[in-house]
Amino acid sequence: MAAPQVETVSRGNRHRPPPKIFLGIAALMFGINHLSVVVGNGLVPEALVMGCWLGMMGGWVLVAVRSFDAVWGWADPSDRRMIGLALLTLVAAIGLAEAVARLGYGQPLLA
Repeated sequence: MAAPQVETVSRGNRHRPPPKIFLGIAALMFGINHLSVVVGNGLVPEALVMGCWLGMMGGWVLVAVRSFDAVWGWADPSDRRMIGLALLTLVAAIGLAEAVARLGYGQPLLA
């Protein structure tokens, strides 16, 4: 008698964010910011930071799945690690948004 087939799903696959949706929303946020600058209303820091964060996370999941799963698996059992990881990625997104604002638009993010 044959053993029953058991499907196994790794823990990281279930909790991974959808990268193409994240990248699409990031493009939308960058578009909103760009239209605001073109119309003359200036930068929209919230849209720029949100676009950078979503682009970073979506790109990370799309390009480096194994490293994302490893970091997510390390942070998942602990609430403190998860909050620390969220804050670390948010600080990186703010830094990236500052670089985009200064290099792309020639103005500081928060003026």
